[in-house]
Amino acid sequence: MAAPFFSVARSTAAIIALIAIGGASVSASKLVKQRPLDARKIPQFVENLPDFSALGRVNGDVPYRVRFEEFQQKILPASFYAKLAVPYSAGTMVFGYGMDQGSKHYPALPLKGLYPGYTVVVTRDRVASVDYQNNLRPAHYGAATFNNPLGPSLEKTLTVDQGIHWANPAHSPMMTGGMGNQTPYLGAIPAVTHLHGAEDPSVFDGGPNTWFTPGAKARGPGFVTNKYAYPNTQEPTTLWFHDHTLGTTRLNVYAGLEAFYLIRGNGDDGVPGMGKLPAGRQEVELVLQDRQFDTNGQLLFPDGYPSGLDGPLQNPKLHPYWMPEFFGDVITVNGKSWPKLNVAPKRYRFRLLNGASVRFFNLQFCVNGCQTKAPFYVIGDDGGLLDKPVKVNQLLFSPGERYDIIVDFSGFRGKAITMRNDAVTPYPSAFAKFTRSLQGNVMRFSIGSNAVADTSFNPASGGRLRGSGSTVAPTLEKIVALPGTKGGLPLSSPIADGKKVQVYRQLTLNPIFGSGGCHWPGAGMGDVINAMLLNNTSFEAKATEKPRVGSTEVWDLIDLSNDDHPIHIHLVQFQIIARIPFNLPAYGAAYYAAFPHDRCIPEHGPPRSYDVPNRAGALGGNPDVTPFFLKKTLPYCMDDGNADGTTGPARPEEAGWKDSVIASCGHVTRVVVRFTPQDLPAVKNGKPINYTGRNTFPFDPTTGPGYIWHCHLIDHEDNEMMRPLIIVK
Repeated sequence: MAAPFFSVARSTAAIIALIAIGGASVSASKLVKQRPLDARKIPQFVENLPDFSALGRVNGDVPYRVRFEEFQQKILPASFYAKLAVPYSAGTMVFGYGMDQGSKHYPALPLKGLYPGYTVVVTRDRVASVDYQNNLRPAHYGAATFNNPLGPSLEKTLTVDQGIHWANPAHSPMMTGGMGNQTPYLGAIPAVTHLHGAEDPSVFDGGPNTWFTPGAKARGPGFVTNKYAYPNTQEPTTLWFHDHTLGTTRLNVYAGLEAFYLIRGNGDDGVPGMGKLPAGRQEVELVLQDRQFDTNGQLLFPDGYPSGLDGPLQNPKLHPYWMPEFFGDVITVNGKSWPKLNVAPKRYRFRLLNGASVRFFNLQFCVNGCQTKAPFYVIGDDGGLLDKPVKVNQLLFSPGERYDIIVDFSGFRGKAITMRNDAVTPYPSAFAKFTRSLQGNVMRFSIGSNAVADTSFNPASGGRLRGSGSTVAPTLEKIVALPGTKGGLPLSSPIADGKKVQVYRQLTLNPIFGSGGCHWPGAGMGDVINAMLLNNTSFEAKATEKPRVGSTEVWDLIDLSNDDHPIHIHLVQFQIIARIPFNLPAYGAAYYAAFPHDRCIPEHGPPRSYDVPNRAGALGGNPDVTPFFLKKTLPYCMDDGNADGTTGPARPEEAGWKDSVIASCGHVTRVVVRFTPQDLPAVKNGKPINYTGRNTFPFDPTTGPGYIWHCHLIDHEDNEMMRPLIIVK
């Protein structure tokens, strides 16, 4: 691996950990034997959805505390746990958030926390003050329910791989005896919270190097404080907060450290009213995830003992427990397996979040076994409301993305509607196990029989969601169209013309194979994946994406793999221009030819100097991809980009502000990124406004530990598919 190897001697705690798990015999041995539960035995649609419209939400306009806790919670039906012995009968061990605000506690004491945590609601332009407390302590600070002698119980089953670059509070070496460190970590859990999609100072961004252990006894190199202040000056939208610890994000998020964060304002205030968005009990958050369980009802995160649905470990000598992609066979919504929700025959607003590790969802609302698909309306995406509703009958979205939708149940009185998913795994290459009766089901809605009055906004009217004439957000201006997008100024050729776009980058998404290759396909079926990189560069290499504050850039994301990757950029909301098919084999040949000896040198940066523009004027050090553009994708992608609408300009439902984008297999995904707040105008008197060098944020984004951009398949981001993003003056 390109990441630096840690040569510091093991701490006393790490040595004790070795003794506790059997000394040298631990190599390549799982700490707890788990037998996978047959998910077909889990009843579906029998328990109610945990619904925050009923449970309540936290008022983020008042200072609050968030605790990281370990506790048991019944994710599967209660009937399943009733058959188990103590202590498993009390539920599944999870991590979750407990929140305190004066004398109020979410959830109420003595419960320690909830997975997912309670939703925080804030008002636009009001600062939210939050104190994050890590209580994931080893036993000498407080006994764990399952009596793990050295730390939280989940460390025994969610195995930390010390052979990848991670937080590493014990300073253990990455390599021992010429192999990746085989010793599972046992000790205080490092954690940090990232508010996903927020315009915030980097000191409060919760980046991967700002982690801390309980009491902040150990801290990441970027740690400044665990007390954050979020400005909340961006447009009203659905955000979420989750763990972002270097190298263990996949484990901490899988364990349960995630929750919604809603920004209200401009009329979108969550209060019911004539022509306003559905609110009260008709506004419901839904976080969709997949999990796997053992026969004791405990979380199972495959580390090779046993293997996962995606197959065995790739390279256990290098990474003894890391797997490139986790897929579960149990779908959870708001922390409950295949729940049900009773709804009135009226319009509901659902705030959707894909909180899965890797799984994509392509959602439909099915009646009568999907003989009929109920249409629904997308009203917003990552960065807030669209200008007008978009009618759809399915919705593809990837990990990290959010969509705001309205479903009208009034035409289905007395019926049941099943939310279904038909996105293959991995998406779209489809080589992992997918069982339609399991991963194909999400949740069920039971619609009441009696007609009820509904005066909420009717998306079928096509009425405006923003601005003059809107009853939804009358003081929210129409979406600012950035250059290259529909309604925005056209991009000239070359794209980096110094007038409309200041910088043009062509950046690659690279699988790193055991053979040394860095684009798909590898050297054959036996060629393993060692890591995933952005622009053929590891996370710890010096920053190369250093945009000037206020500037507008176009990024071409060149997918050199056979998977789709959700790419997330911190600090800003951006816009999608298009996804353009390209000839990957031919481009791959040109890519390799740019290296010495016509052979890829993975993890050492791109083929050429990053800052020397290529023939298209693009930075990044890569051969110009534009001569390899095609009209349709090549057949190595299972989906050609047409069925799911990814080929071509942004789909109507994703044509607003985004902080995560699906970079599609066989495509160059072109986005335009402006390093300013999203609501600034782009044009004045018919001419583009150049904000370059002007800081229009209410804080200075050029200070602090900096930001990142990364793949939001979190198994990928945990093994190098992440790069620093440094804003400069």
